[in-house]
Amino acid sequence: MNKIGSRIARRVVLATCAGFLAGGIGAVQAATLSLTDNVWQGFDVDPVSALGNSTSWINIDDGTTLSFTLTTTLGGTLKVIDLGNAGDTFNVNIMGTGGQQNLATSTVPATSTSFAPLNGFDAALANPDFSRGLFNLAPGTYTISGSLLQSAIVDGAALDATSGALEFSPVPLPAALPLFLSALAGFGVAARRRTARVASQGVN
Repeated sequence: MNKIGSRIARRVVLATCAGFLAGGIGAVQAATLSLTDNVWQGFDVDPVSALGNSTSWINIDDGTTLSFTLTTTLGGTLKVIDLGNAGDTFNVNIMGTGGQQNLATSTVPATSTSFAPLNGFDAALANPDFSRGLFNLAPGTYTISGSLLQSAIVDGAALDATSGALEFSPVPLPAALPLFLSALAGFGVAARRRTARVASQGVN
């Protein structure tokens, strides 16, 4: 079964119990995952599976709303991509020490026919048909969440369900930085010795 057929079948099955879930759970539950540098973390969007029937990023296995935490001492780039059927875009909310940023991934046609499997992170990132966000983050601690902004249209209808992923890549330290710092330290020692020598000659 292809990705579209599998998703539609899942939605039909889950639709029969969505009302019971929403009524029995009460408040929407949430989960927070920590981002590891240079490792993709996935999320899903599906109002039928979501405990609150929302289009927020969720864990498809239990319907809980997902957010991600990140602490970086170097700063770097946060990457957010769409997977599955191209055409979806996302709201991206980044809360840090400087306040909250409400951002969005790139604009793409909702009717694209491109497809990327769930593990095709780099393929989706390289394909302009797929929406992506590249956000520069300064050193600090962040909480990242999101929701569906635009749904892919397949056979004339909005799917309103998709998958995506995000990854943080810290700014790499230049390979020559340790040597540069050592050289600066050496210059500082030489300057202090020269200053001391001049001072002693002046006294004599």
